[in-house]
Amino acid sequence: RARPRCCGRLDQHVSRREPFPGGETSLLRPETLDYWRGFDSSVGLERGDLVAEVQPLFDRLTVFDARLPHGVSRVEGERDPRGGRLVLHGWFTEPAPFSEGALTEER
Repeated sequence: RARPRCCGRLDQHVSRREPFPGGETSLLRPETLDYWRGFDSSVGLERGDLVAEVQPLFDRLTVFDARLPHGVSRVEGERDPRGGRLVLHGWFTEPAPFSEGALTEER
């Protein structure tokens, strides 16, 4: 079976009220993996020069190459599931998707 290569995240907020603090996806910029090749000690860097941030907006699908280092910041806020937030997280493979877990292939 092919190894998963892409990761996807769909942010769904049950309520369209105030957004939840946190939940940003941080992706290391690809050029950061080769940081020392073009290193220049006279040039300052900020976090945004090394890491891209994707805001968790309502109904946003975020798809990225999972081989890049990535993470998601802690989410604060509502704990009641009726007003909460739902995130679907999955991996895609080449050439076809597959599933593992409690659900059968037919479902």
